[in-house]
Amino acid sequence: MPKSNASATLLAYVATAKYQDALPLYRQSQIFARHGAEIPRNTLARWMVQAGERIIPLIDTLRQHLLNAPLIHMDETTLQVNQEADRAAESDP
Repeated sequence: MPKSNASATLLAYVATAKYQDALPLYRQSQIFARHGAEIPRNTLARWMVQAGERIIPLIDTLRQHLLNAPLIHMDETTLQVNQEADRAAESDP
């Protein structure tokens, strides 16, 4: 990021922790602080917004590639998320 001390590795780590591991930015900020790196939550959020803006061309290219495919496959297997005593796991809502 221009005018930022965030490396590509740090941005990838923060994004992975947030979006893949569901680790909120405020907790990441606390973890960094424990290791001596004071990175406020709003800074982490700004980095994520800026990184997202910069990958839009890649996302658009991937979307176009997908839409140009002769066949798009997706898994529509139903899965009951909440366990309810009176409802079988395979039942419809």
